Amino acid sequence: MKICRVIFSTNRPEFLIPTLESHQKYIDFGDHEVYGIFIDDYPKDRDDKLIVELAKKYGFNEAVLHPENLGLTPTWTELWNYLATQDYDYIWHHEDDVVFGAPIKIQTLIDFLEENKEFCQVNLKRNPWYAFELNKPAITWEDKFFREYYRSGNVFIYRFDYKVNPGDVAKITQVFGSDSTAAASK
Repeated sequence: MKICRVIFSTNRPEFLIPTLESHQKYIDFGDHEVYGIFIDDYPKDRDDKLIVELAKKYGFNEAVLHPENLGLTPTWTELWNYLATQDYDYIWHHEDDVVFGAPIKIQTLIDFLEENKEFCQVNLKRNPWYAFELNKPAITWEDKFFREYYRSGNVFIYRFDYKVNPGDVAKITQVFGSDSTAAASK
């Protein structure tokens, strides 16, 4: 299987380095073909040389350093536009402030998605940041919002079953909160 590994960063080496170290220690891609893309969207006071060195050291094939802060929606749009031109089976995505504390076999996540075609992503649980996050959500499995839209945490693996076209990118951008789809048409 071909996996695109993507990390979104915001020029925070104090969080990024522990994230990358724990990823290297605990994430097992097995024999899958992995292509890594490192995207940093916060150029203010960024040490470009350090960021590129870290990306290379931790197995990323390319580092995308935005010359200006674009924000989350344009960064997602940029990624989906790129993915539309590629042939990946899965996308492994996380951000720069996730410290993995136990081994994760990517094949286990892939097996789950392959055996359960009604799911298209696995979202790994993260530690709560706020006290209210310790409360159980008042939702049920039958709740359409929960099944289709509920997001928690910032580590995902997505099954990528088809080619994405520009119209799909516009729809994805709308789901992720864009005020307009202008970025998707660029």
